[in-house]
Amino acid sequence: MHLQIKVVNAYGYTQGDEPTLRSALTGFRTAANMQEFQNLIINHNPFETDKHLTNEEIYKIIMSGQEKGTQTDNEADLNLSLDYTYSPAAVGYTMGLKIFTFKNMFDALSIAELAGHYAHEYCHTLGFRDPDDLSNVSNNVPYEIGRIISELVNLEEMNIQLA
Repeated sequence: MHLQIKVVNAYGYTQGDEPTLRSALTGFRTAANMQEFQNLIINHNPFETDKHLTNEEIYKIIMSGQEKGTQTDNEADLNLSLDYTYSPAAVGYTMGLKIFTFKNMFDALSIAELAGHYAHEYCHTLGFRDPDDLSNVSNNVPYEIGRIISELVNLEEMNIQLA
């Protein structure tokens, strides 16, 4: 399986934001299509989901590109918007199929962290929820997928710098 990333809309992003956005989404796509990504999901402790899905099923859903109410197309259709409200801690949120990122966080985070954020929010468009208790998110799909993507993008960036 191969996942494409398609930006359906990018509201509120300036021309100056575009290189950062493009780099973060390229990192997300590259990391999601790595064999290591599949291995880390399949071999992860069982994820906690409402439907008690296996790790293999979760991987297939992520790679399917089947956002809520859409067809499988192996394409993450991202409807992105910058929120210019100040956020002291939250990076962003999802409402329906629309992914919001707080502008102050967009400006402060690394490419790898932004890639992880977009992956986290993409998981919400697939129907995965955050846990009620955020003290332990190690088996939560959006948080772990975001962490894994961020980690893989960091490793990829390090490899590029070392080459």
